[in-house]
Amino acid sequence: MDSQIQQALGRLHRQGQTVSLATLKGQLSGSYPMPVLIQAIKHYKQNPDSVLQLSPEVTDVPPVAEPDDRLARLERQIQALTARIEQLEAERR
Repeated sequence: MDSQIQQALGRLHRQGQTVSLATLKGQLSGSYPMPVLIQAIKHYKQNPDSVLQLSPEVTDVPPVAEPDDRLARLERQIQALTARIEQLEAERR
């Protein structure tokens, strides 16, 4: 199991949050295939202690972007894509 997934599972456990596909994906900064995440959740739910032992608490890992930061980044991306679409449509005329 990937160390970032283990750390994310450990954070969710320590925060008392329910481990689900959505909460796990929210803790990860990278993209992982769905089957990998589902397998990690199954493994955690069958034996949480084994996953938590593999996941030491790491304090120097940068935190996942706050929802407001992610929202602002997505809004900027939408604006850029919209501008690009408008430019392409104008060139096509």
